[in-house]
Amino acid sequence: MNLIDFHTHKNVQSETVLSIQSVRQGEPLPQQGLFGYGLHPWDSETQKIFQLNNEIRNNKNLFYIGECGLDKLKGAYLEQQLSIFEEHIQISEKLKKPLVIHCVGYFNELLHIKKEKQPVQPWIIHGFTGHPQLARQLTAAGFKLSFGHAILAEKSKAAQSLKQTPPQSFFLETDDSNKPIQEIYKNAAKIRSLDIKQMIEIIWDNFLSLNKNEHNNQ
Repeated sequence: MNLIDFHTHKNVQSETVLSIQSVRQGEPLPQQGLFGYGLHPWDSETQKIFQLNNEIRNNKNLFYIGECGLDKLKGAYLEQQLSIFEEHIQISEKLKKPLVIHCVGYFNELLHIKKEKQPVQPWIIHGFTGHPQLARQLTAAGFKLSFGHAILAEKSKAAQSLKQTPPQSFFLETDDSNKPIQEIYKNAAKIRSLDIKQMIEIIWDNFLSLNKNEHNNQ
């Protein structure tokens, strides 16, 4: 059973790792492997509209929409980011694909949007580094969390959050770091007092649940 790297910006496929590459709008599509596609909030000042052409819409390897979302520190003003995020939500629901979210500083707004929109498709916050209290609030609202290299610091907020996140509510990723996904799995298993095999099974179950959600809505 392969390890799953839920969110990476590297086009790397191997016999032991299933990687889902996150492609930012305007970047070329990978020639093989699953991918996500979105307009990153950092690009929202120069790219005002999220565009998903038919080549991407109909690509069998398009697994999720995003990363997209809201960033308080970088990108266009909030109203513009919200408008672009709304486009991603609509396409996620229409294509029945999970939505992968980048969020910095706007979690209250994000919680409000989810409550207002009541989406059918899963919403996953990637690269989560927040406090356990925020993690609990998000998972209680139906979000899933994806943890990356931040959990390698034993006493980090990310590690503490991973420790108490429900098993059905998280993924593991490398994002843009140079840390191998094997190291992230090893530390995640240690944090949750599991062996590697158990951690792999948890992530696979969660991955398959996204597939099941997609197929059940077709």
